[in-house]
Amino acid sequence: PPRARRHAQRALLPVREWKLLLGGASLGFVVRGILMAVGLGITALLTRLLDEVEFGGFQLALNAAGVLAMVGLLGTNTGLQRMLPVARERGGAAAVRRTWSSAGWVVAAGMAAVAAVAALLWQPLVVEGLGAAELAGMAGLVALLAAAQGFEELASVYFRSTGRPRLGLLLLNLPRQAAFLLVLALLLVAGGPLRLGEAVGLRTLVAGSAALVGLGLALRAGRRAPPSPVEDASAAPGPRGVAGQSWPMLGHAVAATLLGAVDLWYLRKLVGGAEVGVYGAVLQLSALLTMLLSVVNLVLPPMLAGMYEQGRTAQMEAVLRRVATLAGWAALLVWVFFALFGRPLLGFAFGPRFEAGHLPLLLLAGGQVFNVFVGSPGWLLQMTGHQGFLLKLTAGCLGFKLVLGWWVVGAAGMDGAAALTAAIILVQNLLLVGAARRLTGIRTYAHPLLTRSHFR
Repeated sequence: PPRARRHAQRALLPVREWKLLLGGASLGFVVRGILMAVGLGITALLTRLLDEVEFGGFQLALNAAGVLAMVGLLGTNTGLQRMLPVARERGGAAAVRRTWSSAGWVVAAGMAAVAAVAALLWQPLVVEGLGAAELAGMAGLVALLAAAQGFEELASVYFRSTGRPRLGLLLLNLPRQAAFLLVLALLLVAGGPLRLGEAVGLRTLVAGSAALVGLGLALRAGRRAPPSPVEDASAAPGPRGVAGQSWPMLGHAVAATLLGAVDLWYLRKLVGGAEVGVYGAVLQLSALLTMLLSVVNLVLPPMLAGMYEQGRTAQMEAVLRRVATLAGWAALLVWVFFALFGRPLLGFAFGPRFEAGHLPLLLLAGGQVFNVFVGSPGWLLQMTGHQGFLLKLTAGCLGFKLVLGWWVVGAAGMDGAAALTAAIILVQNLLLVGAARRLTGIRTYAHPLLTRSHFR
């Protein structure tokens, strides 16, 4: 009977993991909400301090730094979420310290390689290829910004994977974003003009400061970690082992980042800098729909890896489906709000010229609603050793978007870019949820109805 099924499903929920997930997600939700508000405030201030073309150039610079940071991390930000819990079980605090320090050397080498490549390819690819002349001479600044963001992520992963997710969530993005918003507000009050190079330089400075704080706290926590019954540093992988376990996840991360960046690149090349600025603002608003699920996914992966090793697949499914149900209905409510008030919201937050982004906002937000209702099949595949399929699927979607996107964006501008992105999100998530069910036997998608039991 339906009531018996509901009681059985509630009984499957692991109490300890669910409480840990709720605690981390609750704080993460508050932090992410603050970050969203701060991010929107930064965008609003920049649209007043920079003209449309320079604001579009700033979006491209941040986009390039995100791609470079993703490559320079070499997949360690995902791999550590599997390796650190395993190291703690096998070799205690000593193994955790060695694993994390090995990852630091891997990331340092990756960032050095990324800086060299950026110096060589910046002019032909960014300045000439995208026609972004305003970004000439900024390869060094963007490479430094990428390195700062990479090491900030490394510090956050350390705490999220060693049983302190709240501190990890606090260290991820919040200090950098808050400091940058404060600097921009002071500049606006002072009435001083801001050039694109100065904006990127300020962003790099605050990101570097945030990374140093995070790394310092992680090193201090590692030295003060209480000893475990088993202390065996040899149970932890060295730099080569960390790289070997992490690199398969790099391909997926880079392909996923590029998948979100193609729209901005094609718009800048085929349409112009003004639409890049509008579309960049729309992308930030559409990210609101995934906020709850993305916060949970900052805490969930190490938990999934541990439960899967213990064979607790039924409990994993109970957690995943409850999270997808709660986050999915919340996302749907946000989409309805955008449908009713999105146009005036864009005009109020960013200026009247940004009201043209209402249709792209609805298309992108619609794709994200479906994405949230599907749940977290991608993270499930990565934490259960099936990242190879995830890499192939993401790379295939990227290739499809690179080929078709050139024609769609050239013909329909940002409306076409948003429609194509929403369609790819739909197809990709359908394939992911099917693969998760086939390879692990676990369903990740939401329940058809939201009941009171989901809040218990």
